[in-house]
Amino acid sequence: MTDTILKRITRKIMSEYDLKQDPLSLNRLRKIAKGIIDNGRADRDLAMETYIYFKDKVDVGEDNDQGTCKKCMIDCLKLMQSSKTQSTKLVADLLKREILPRTKKGEMPEGDLTFDDLLKQLEEKDDD
Repeated sequence: MTDTILKRITRKIMSEYDLKQDPLSLNRLRKIAKGIIDNGRADRDLAMETYIYFKDKVDVGEDNDQGTCKKCMIDCLKLMQSSKTQSTKLVADLLKREILPRTKKGEMPEGDLTFDDLLKQLEEKDDD
C-alpha cells in the first residue's frame, strides 16, 4: 500500500511543471535586485559597526595588536566599498538589460536618473 502511494507521489513530483508566468519578469527581477541591495546595505552597516569597534581599540591604544586592528579596519572599508559597488553594478545591469530595452526605441525615460532614483523606484515597486 505504501509503495503505491509513494509511486503516485513520485509520479506527481516528476511530472512536468508548466510555468504560468515568466520566471524572469521585470517585477521579479526588481524584487531580487531590491533584496540584494537591502542585504548589501545591511552588510555595510555591520562593516561600519565593526570598523568603529576596531577604530576605538586603536584610538585607546590598550592592545599590542594595533597592527591587526588596523588591518581589520581596512578590510571593513574594503567590504563597505565592494558592497556599494556591487549594488551599483546590479542596478546598472538591470537597467541595461531589462528596463531600457522595454522603453520605445530611441526614447529615454523622463528626466535624469540617479542611483537614488532607481533605488526609490525599486522600493516603490516592491511595496505595490
